[in-house]
Amino acid sequence: MALLKIARLLAFVLALGTTAVRAQVVAGEYQIKAAFLQNFPKFVEWPSLQEGGATPLVIGVVGDDPFGPMLAAMIHGVTSNGHPLALVHLHWNDRLTDCHILFISASEINHLPQILSGAPNALTVSDCASFARRGGIIELRKSGNRIRFDINIASARRAGLRISSKLLGLAMNVYDFGQGGAG
Repeated sequence: MALLKIARLLAFVLALGTTAVRAQVVAGEYQIKAAFLQNFPKFVEWPSLQEGGATPLVIGVVGDDPFGPMLAAMIHGVTSNGHPLALVHLHWNDRLTDCHILFISASEINHLPQILSGAPNALTVSDCASFARRGGIIELRKSGNRIRFDINIASARRAGLRISSKLLGLAMNVYDFGQGGAG
């Protein structure tokens, strides 16, 4: 009987430890992805934003928020080319046109066509598989233990955005085709 209790306790401790390690890995992954969202404005030009202006550069998160309070804390008080960064949380059918960067959560992948058409001038970002091949602009993805990204330059051009050659040079893949096809 005592041996059974010890085995159950050991199994519980191992399960708890595995869950904690998994939570740390996920938190670390989304901390890196949040840092990407914070830094992308340094490498993207929005013609609608005057350089040095005080108009907020709005980052929208559509759907479930995998960042929790981390992204809001990370961008608090941060500016990019004089524009303070601001964060909003949205649903797929909300007005999306006020966002400059739009992170599309995996919970909203079934609404991707509507979201992309509802945010025609936003830098769209997601960690959903094949996002850049489906018309999104930047797809964040894991490669081994690192977070890398792909860029669909054709989608960026359609959005009227200019992406720095420095950012393009860091991309794992750069696609130059429209929604749903190879170029």
